Amino acid sequence: MLKYVPIVGWAWNMSDVIFLERNWEKDKMNLSAKLNALLDYPTPVWILLYPEGTRFSVEKHEASKEFAASRGLPILDHHLIPRTKGFSFTVSQLDPTKISKLYDVTLVAGEGDSAPPTLTSVLCGRTTLASMYIREFYLKDIPKDDKGSSAWLMKLFQEKDAMKDSFLKTGCFSELSGVPKHAPIKRKSRPWSLLVSLTLNSCVILPMFYVLFIGSFITRLVIVVVLALAWVAMQRLINITKISKSSNYGKKSAAASVETNETKGTGDKKQD
Repeated sequence: MLKYVPIVGWAWNMSDVIFLERNWEKDKMNLSAKLNALLDYPTPVWILLYPEGTRFSVEKHEASKEFAASRGLPILDHHLIPRTKGFSFTVSQLDPTKISKLYDVTLVAGEGDSAPPTLTSVLCGRTTLASMYIREFYLKDIPKDDKGSSAWLMKLFQEKDAMKDSFLKTGCFSELSGVPKHAPIKRKSRPWSLLVSLTLNSCVILPMFYVLFIGSFITRLVIVVVLALAWVAMQRLINITKISKSSNYGKKSAAASVETNETKGTGDKKQD
């Protein structure tokens, strides 16, 4: 359904985002086909992977910690336990001669005087501050087998958790985590983005208001209806992007359902 969400979903679909159904038998075939298609591109590509599988919330974090404790996995304070199955499958499918490196991004946003990193903040022009620590790994150094790549990813998330904890306490990713410290690179706001946005919006809004003032009653009524529908669509889009409106994936009931279904289907199969 996400691919049909106006603006955001359409942009993802046209950007070759791989949409999943969270049904591994179907997703496995879909992933394999789409990854092979991406690797056949004549130009270099980036593949963005979000191993946690869903947005962070207090409820999902509690469910994640309970799941980790029940499986003897490390308990993370600032992240959800990563879903290793999709990562391991992706790594096994990639050709190191075409995609040779993996970049890990640890991000902290919305702290201090910053506005929260939401679509509402963007639309209202509020300043959102974000800090990130980027690390480079060679794909050839990541194990290809499921057990090895799963262990590698879990260790990576333990490091990410320590880095974020360090930043929240000291304002530095390296201070308490032990990762190398580098001079920060600060990016200034780009006026061109604002200029492009204002120009495009003016090309649509100004003619519309001109017609609204000089047009007939029917013309005005049509424009008012169009504006009202646009407003409703924008409100729905904002609600879709809110964490409170996100899916139940990763919550206790959903995790229990997944575990029950896997137990019925395989007997001794465990969730990644």
